[in-house]
Amino acid sequence: MKRRAWLQLSGAGLAALIGERNLKAVSALPAEAPDRPVILPHPQSISYGTQRINLTDGDRLAVSIEAEPEAGPEAAEAAQMIAAELSRRTGRTPSLISKHGPGELPIRLHGFKDSRAGKETEVEGGYRLSVTRQGVEIASRGAGFRYAAATFAQLLEQDSAPRVREVEIRDWPTFPWRGIYVEVTSGACMTLADWKDLVDWASSIKLNLISVGLYNCWERETSVLDAEYFLFPSRRYPQFKTPVRSYTKQEGRWQEQTALPAMYTEDFLGEIVAYGKARGVAVSPYFSSLGHNTVIPRLMPEISMKDEQCRPIGYGFCTTCPQTYEVLFNLYDEIIERYARPYGVTTFNVAMDEVQHACQCPSCQVAWKGEDNFYVEHLIKISRHLKDQGMTRVLVWNDMLHRSGLINKDLESRLAAAGLEGLITIGWWYYEAPREGYFAPDESFGRAFFRPNVGIEAWAVPSNGWDTTALLGATRATANEALVRLVRRGEERGADGVISYSNHDPIFEQGYVNASQYAWNPAPAMADTQDRYARWLFGDDHESGSRALKTYNDVYGIYAELAEAFYRRPVPPKLGGAIDSVRGPGLEKVRLRDSVASVDSAAQALAAIQMRIKDPGKAKSVGMYCAEVRRLGAFLRLTLAILNCTSAYDDFRSQRDSAALGFLTQRLEELRQSGEEHTTVMREISDVRYTPSLPRILPYEQKAQDDAQQLIAMFSEMERRGRAGQTNFLPEIVIRDQDFFASGIGMVLP
Repeated sequence: MKRRAWLQLSGAGLAALIGERNLKAVSALPAEAPDRPVILPHPQSISYGTQRINLTDGDRLAVSIEAEPEAGPEAAEAAQMIAAELSRRTGRTPSLISKHGPGELPIRLHGFKDSRAGKETEVEGGYRLSVTRQGVEIASRGAGFRYAAATFAQLLEQDSAPRVREVEIRDWPTFPWRGIYVEVTSGACMTLADWKDLVDWASSIKLNLISVGLYNCWERETSVLDAEYFLFPSRRYPQFKTPVRSYTKQEGRWQEQTALPAMYTEDFLGEIVAYGKARGVAVSPYFSSLGHNTVIPRLMPEISMKDEQCRPIGYGFCTTCPQTYEVLFNLYDEIIERYARPYGVTTFNVAMDEVQHACQCPSCQVAWKGEDNFYVEHLIKISRHLKDQGMTRVLVWNDMLHRSGLINKDLESRLAAAGLEGLITIGWWYYEAPREGYFAPDESFGRAFFRPNVGIEAWAVPSNGWDTTALLGATRATANEALVRLVRRGEERGADGVISYSNHDPIFEQGYVNASQYAWNPAPAMADTQDRYARWLFGDDHESGSRALKTYNDVYGIYAELAEAFYRRPVPPKLGGAIDSVRGPGLEKVRLRDSVASVDSAAQALAAIQMRIKDPGKAKSVGMYCAEVRRLGAFLRLTLAILNCTSAYDDFRSQRDSAALGFLTQRLEELRQSGEEHTTVMREISDVRYTPSLPRILPYEQKAQDDAQQLIAMFSEMERRGRAGQTNFLPEIVIRDQDFFASGIGMVLP
């Protein structure tokens, strides 16, 4: 999916977008007291008592855990989860017995026994959790036991001597399906350990689906590297393979390399699916066909779409060519037989978004007219095959059907006539946050979301963060306001799932928390969710940590135009060109200088917090945030130094005296120092950011560094001339082109 231009940020910055402005009013739950445990996602109903109950007695873990056999294997698994968490914290193993010893707090897991009716008893995944001095009672069925165990783990206070507060919780998921789609661009660089970490994180925040991108491509003029991704080793078609750029650490330095994806060479997708199943997370396949498809038609041109002269264009499929479906169905069958059916996975994402062309061969031109078109017929054909292979849900993105006006009763009737009723789910994706009361003439795509009232199932598809090329600030509106808006719209329109689009990176942790919260329970105010996340991550330093991130967001909001001019896909532009493109008050001198200082202070605050955090995982997250804040600061410092040096050189060209030359020397030294600082930040980013994201981060930082060095060399040459008294020829330095004006028009510099 493409990133679309989102709301133009004002000088107030992204912080203005993060609160409740522009969100429909909902009945928000009151924020709990600061000393209460943070539960992610926050439950539907929670009531705390006043007492805390110790779970240890001296050196003894005074707990026993009992799962009633009648409650099923899920209760026994949840009992093991609770035992493992207590053991991890204390180093001691609790009793898993039906008889409780003296002084032991009993933890009992059982089905719903009383006659109390409630949503938690009606919805799959619902549970009740009660903690009193008499014991812990967990009532549920099926997956609800796992969710209750995850909640109980978050209720525990302290590690070596854990205790738990009296509490009564009634909880259930609003959406049955809550997951993420991992785009191929990150999946291609992830190791097996990375995938297992993602499954563990998803399970811990009560997500139950990960859709794994296996095949996706983009049309790019530059190179197929970083544009084509085929992630599983096909036994039928071994020629389908795509090298990708990645980074490995050698002798303490990160080295770029080009190699086949780890998932391809090690063929570990089945292991990921099994690992997810054991943790309550279904791992399902995603495979593009009509759109985002260049590898297969490039290597098999006979099934490619054709132009008007019937020449293969290396994109999509000719849907009147019989061999097309032979190849596609063979690939589907391989995926299902090896990675889905053995693990009970019955969801298959066929994508079909952003189809850029249509086949122009004579057969296709005759066959497909109006609503009886190649797109709908292709969807029906592949869905029928997937149903025959045991799939019970075929997920398709909405944009092509929606924008073509094809989501209607006729489509519903055609699917029913083809025996596909109840099989297809439309994923409605949209990542923007338009302001209420404003026209958006170019955004009919977003204005009409969830409008067609037809019987085809729907999922909401927001994004918790996907553009690892850009600075984190570019994701804030998408992963906050836009995400909440779309999920709540989906709830209003009867959607039964939420799947968040993502290039996986732990830097998007806040977005994951939002996706989990609003798919599980959409009621809390955005500000409350962010406060809970800050308390979960920063602990006692949550106010200082929140202020640091707010400073980052505010400053990014001021310079969003500048940042997005440089950090844009697919390749970085000239740094000077990005700086030159900014107009208006965004580069006001004093404001830019003060912004750099503010970001530096925010980074220092986060670094201090990181040193005080005991949890290694949370310390790592804070370290990532700190590096990202420093990344923005280094970028703005380079910008400020380049502009200051340009101004000083222009003064020297005008005055040509020793005072102006001295000022130029001072500004040039500041520019050199800014370049050195940027190099330091590049090393920090390489060490602390998520390794699979480095292929999209480091080329931009290296480009900024190279361009800064080019400008330093040009200013240095002019300074040398000034010191040598060679001031007759001092040509203009054009920042946009990073060149002398004279050179740019073909003159030879003397």
